[in-house]
Amino acid sequence: MPYTEVNRNAPVIGADEVQIGAPIEVVWRILSDLPRWPEWNKGVSRISVDGPVKIGAEFHWGSGGMKIASRLEEMDPPRRIAWTGKMIGVRAVHVWELTESGAGTHVRTEESFEGWLARLFPGFMQRTLAKGAGAGDRQPQGRGGSPARLSRRTMNSGGLCYAERGDGTRCSANHS
Repeated sequence: MPYTEVNRNAPVIGADEVQIGAPIEVVWRILSDLPRWPEWNKGVSRISVDGPVKIGAEFHWGSGGMKIASRLEEMDPPRRIAWTGKMIGVRAVHVWELTESGAGTHVRTEESFEGWLARLFPGFMQRTLAKGAGAGDRQPQGRGGSPARLSRRTMNSGGLCYAERGDGTRCSANHS
């Protein structure tokens, strides 16, 4: 299986990690259920997946006002998922890694933007990456500044609840 990595030399790059109080299988099921991303990731406004969710699957989605055409490059359930994406002037690589940690799951995400738009306007693209992904209070990482968003989640009676930074807590019993 090919190993997908972000471009560490890209003009816009970021990373984040969080501990989630849910088993790795639950986190994986939610993360790999692409059609339901808008339910837990407010940065995703819409998504359509062409066929089953597997390596090579193409999906089209909206984030931060941009239309993104993506391809699933890597799936190693329940540990790692990665995709590439293209939008006007930008090529993106996004990698999520999950590891069991105590009673929960440690989640790490990295993303890079490259292309003419990212080179010409790295500050703007970094803010777009942060805004579209919901980044807010994370520390700058790499050359580009703050990274892609990660929702904080904890288990709650009735299902998986998550607290997005600054947005309070919402619950979704559908993923339990």
